[in-house]
Amino acid sequence: MKLQLIVPQYTETEEMIKPLLDSVAIQRGIDFSDISMIIVNDGSDTILSTDFLKTYPFNIDYYKIEHKGVSAARNFGIKIATADYIMLCDSDDKFYGDIGLWYILREIGGEGFDVLQSEFYEEIKLADGSYLYSPRKNDPVFVHGKVYRREYLVSQRIFFNENLHVHEDANFNGLAIQLASNVKVSSLIYYMWCWRNDSTVRKDPLFGLKEYHRSIDNRVILMDECMGRGRGDKAAYFCGQLVYDMFKTSLDFRWKDVEELGPVRVALVKKEREFILRFRRYLDIVPKEICEYWLKTIRESMFAKEVTQDEVRNIFNQWLDKLVKGDEKDVE
Repeated sequence: MKLQLIVPQYTETEEMIKPLLDSVAIQRGIDFSDISMIIVNDGSDTILSTDFLKTYPFNIDYYKIEHKGVSAARNFGIKIATADYIMLCDSDDKFYGDIGLWYILREIGGEGFDVLQSEFYEEIKLADGSYLYSPRKNDPVFVHGKVYRREYLVSQRIFFNENLHVHEDANFNGLAIQLASNVKVSSLIYYMWCWRNDSTVRKDPLFGLKEYHRSIDNRVILMDECMGRGRGDKAAYFCGQLVYDMFKTSLDFRWKDVEELGPVRVALVKKEREFILRFRRYLDIVPKEICEYWLKTIRESMFAKEVTQDEVRNIFNQWLDKLVKGDEKDVE
């Protein structure tokens, strides 16, 4: 078998998972015997019936495991999969369009890859009840729209850290992408991250800022993993990537405009300083061209067009210097 879709399920009912299954069923130009789906029930009493699953034109294997969280459910699926490639889908998402699987199978049948990355659409519900569909470009965090060669993951011992409950995708993809020798980037968008009203991540616009400290904790775990593998170069990359993301996050106007974020920011600055003081030696060995690329993406997304790369670099250096010296007021 060429491709298996691994789908964790917890409280999602047949009605909630149906759009995903329907979006697979309408795919054109493929032989459904080349794909199958593994749905892993993470210890929930919400059971998908056999009659429901059998209505689809592709094979669906349904397993129930002890409740340990989404990471454990995904790891279970990866370990029991038998296909050459796997794709991790959320039960409340769906494929965008009807030729995505044709495209993926074409890429698999060509030269192959360790990881295939694609842009994906994020569905955003606006205050008036309408929806906005925003493309997420060059996203290294979420599993959405990514396909992995299973043997590569298993041989490199790349699995989800089951102790992480926020941003667990980031550590998995960090290893999967950075350790790969063959990463392809798709020219086609074929996946949609759908809106869910009861999602804490989606309904609280401040969630990312409130929980940003967890990104630092997770990054330390990821760097330790790299160092344990003898990949200090990758540890340095992940260190630098986070520091530049800290800088970008510090520019978010909501830190000053939203009063409830004040104490969060104070605690975060302290945590950022501790991280930099501990790992500064890694930051200093990140290749200059990579640092310039990170600065360029920050300049394009956070500054006016007339602001130059040199000016952004100076702002970054001032921010870093003040952070290391412990001047919270200036950093804020």
